[in-house]
Amino acid sequence: LSNRRININGAMMVQQRGNSTGNTTNGYYGPDRIKSTIYGGTFSHSRPSSGSSLPEFPSCFRIDCTSAASAPSSGQEVKIGYEMEGQDVQHLNYGSSSAKKTTLSFYVRSNKTETYTVWFYRPDGSRHNAVNFSISSADTWEKKTITIVGDTSDAIANDNTLGLKFDFILSSGVGYKSGSALNGSWADLVDVNRYAGNTGTFGQSTNDVFDITGIQFEVSDHATDFEHRS
Repeated sequence: LSNRRININGAMMVQQRGNSTGNTTNGYYGPDRIKSTIYGGTFSHSRPSSGSSLPEFPSCFRIDCTSAASAPSSGQEVKIGYEMEGQDVQHLNYGSSSAKKTTLSFYVRSNKTETYTVWFYRPDGSRHNAVNFSISSADTWEKKTITIVGDTSDAIANDNTLGLKFDFILSSGVGYKSGSALNGSWADLVDVNRYAGNTGTFGQSTNDVFDITGIQFEVSDHATDFEHRS
């Protein structure tokens, strides 16, 4: 069962850039591999010294709103995400009848009890998928597990370009969520269907906080124990 975890730095142990404050633009901040998209306001990105309080995961990624923004317009969003090269996901067999199920598991904590979205996107064929998840209790670590089917349409190019990504959508304008929810099914990209059902308002109040750790993306129809690797 070794080498199951496709993503890197899921336990947020590596942070070559250090903590970053006063961010108003999109980019990579804080723990490695996590990319932020911001439409307004000011945010800090860090691996907090207080840790996660989870014995298995002493570190986490934190995005913290330090200056609030107004509600997002139609095509605006706040999200953090992870991108994978096509050559690293060939074993998913996308574009064939043997396309494999994958499971994304993670631990999350936020001060806001809202419904957020995990959005999966593939540029090959312009295909997307999404599943909503809710923060049940404020300021409490919760484990979430999301399983999606493989996509039988359009193979992923076997190269170092973007092959597959997943984003955690914390806030979005109506232009991305006024349509029909995908609920784990792959479809051609239609913007209004991206995050249907998302109620997130993250970033519209100062001191909004979203913590995440223990991210594991793997080929499976269920979540297995987190694979710790140096």
